[in-house]
Amino acid sequence: MSDSPPEPENASLLPRAHTEEDAVNSPRGLYVSHFLSTWNARSFEFGSILFTVSAFPGTLLPTSLTQIIAILSVLFFSVPLGRALDRRPRFTNLRDAILVQRLSVVISCSIYFILNGSTVKGAWRLMLFGVVIVAGVFERLASKANVITMERDWVPTLFDPGHSESEDGTLRLTRVNAVMRRIDLGCKLFAPLLVSGLTSVASTLLAPGLNLLKRDSTFSGLSSDMSPEGVRISAAVIGFSALLSSFVEMRCAAIVYEQSWRLQQPKSSSAAPNTQQPRGNFFGRWKQSWTVWRTSAICLPSLSLALLYVTNLSFNGSLISYLLNSSFTLTSITLARAVSSIVELSATVVMPAGVQMMENAARRKVERATEVLNAGSSSEDAEEALLASAVSGGGVERAGLWGIWFEFFNLVPATVLLHGLATSTDNLRFLNFDLAGLPTIVQQILFFTFLACSRLGLWTFDLSISQLSQTPSIVPPSQRGEIAGIESALCSLAELIPLVIMMMAGENVNVFRWVSVGTTSLIGAGALVFTLWVRRRRGHLFHWEKLAGCGHGTALELDPR
Repeated sequence: MSDSPPEPENASLLPRAHTEEDAVNSPRGLYVSHFLSTWNARSFEFGSILFTVSAFPGTLLPTSLTQIIAILSVLFFSVPLGRALDRRPRFTNLRDAILVQRLSVVISCSIYFILNGSTVKGAWRLMLFGVVIVAGVFERLASKANVITMERDWVPTLFDPGHSESEDGTLRLTRVNAVMRRIDLGCKLFAPLLVSGLTSVASTLLAPGLNLLKRDSTFSGLSSDMSPEGVRISAAVIGFSALLSSFVEMRCAAIVYEQSWRLQQPKSSSAAPNTQQPRGNFFGRWKQSWTVWRTSAICLPSLSLALLYVTNLSFNGSLISYLLNSSFTLTSITLARAVSSIVELSATVVMPAGVQMMENAARRKVERATEVLNAGSSSEDAEEALLASAVSGGGVERAGLWGIWFEFFNLVPATVLLHGLATSTDNLRFLNFDLAGLPTIVQQILFFTFLACSRLGLWTFDLSISQLSQTPSIVPPSQRGEIAGIESALCSLAELIPLVIMMMAGENVNVFRWVSVGTTSLIGAGALVFTLWVRRRRGHLFHWEKLAGCGHGTALELDPR
């Protein structure tokens, strides 16, 4: 069956020089738009921390407050946001997300520019900071809307394997998802480096010459490479770059939209009655969306992904604070974080390669089964060929299974090493485990190695879940935004749990290691949940007929496909 496009309503307005193949075979516009959005989000995310610390030195309360409010905003509002994205036109969703995100960044950077001066004090200072918090909430939600629109709507619509007549449609979607995630992780690595470098250079070289404001006692606690003058310059650069890049991003998105008749088609809601305008109050609609997610095929994989975000064994503020209070140096932590980021980027290469290898193996099994049947071989040979083809396929699912267990089996020794690195005065030593007298430097290297390897499994699994959520047989296109909102809420709740526990622990930093035991156990539970889902979907986990040399129809009964 040919995939001939219907004539769009505005066909006379579309440039005929461009075809559907332009957008699919050369998705540079899609990548550029996604890069600009992610880069601005990551730059502002890191820059806002520096700007807040500079505006309110000597206390961590403003920084903690903004982070907690941002997480809570995603927790409560990502669900109705996803539902709204399912009902609105595709280009309208992306355009509005870009405009709200950039406007929020410009407003926040402008206020940060003022707050890091010496003219605003007292109640006016707190009021301006309140505006920054509100703008930060809008920026976080707009960034989330941009990601959902791109990853759950535009990409699967353009690169849906069902629209491709070639055999590598699934692999093409996998490669596009990998590039999109590579952009995310690259911006996560390099944007903070650029912002911190810009602030440092502006503080030491540019600001003294420009003499933007006079120093006073308010900023006496700041280091020389983060002066208020340098912070103001950095805030101005981020604000202007966000404003200017918005035009480029919208133009790139418009070109991709104009080249694709699939993106221009209205969204169909006939397959999902729940996407109609819901009745009831905010909490009633919120509960309805959770019911949709709970009854969907992606429920268990989404739950597994959320459990992975509970961990405190990632290079966040709590882990870095704990390591600095232990025997770790800042240099070793910085180097380990850089290596971990490189390992995370490698997941965007490993996962597509693994999927391609498994899909090619499955294709060869199917071809062999077809040849055996066409050759009229004996019944035993034909049954063996059918057996091999029936248990094949599912490369994305199997890649996710390998990824989540790989993360768990690396976090277990990392957790043990974390307890073994306890100080001699610590009474909570894990089973009095001293790692057989290994030197401290060896223990640290082993800990960072296992921690970095776990990130490879995390992002391999994350990529697998993203592609499963793009599969129409698992998540209907009319429900992608709503379910993506549920997943964002779950991940935000998971991130909040260890933060709240550590806040309740107060100055007892040793609680961190016991929290790591609990979070690692939850990741193991997530691996079991996803394994159960794969077993239920594929009908099997292991090819016992290959190991035992038997089967005789058993695997065919286990795998209904």
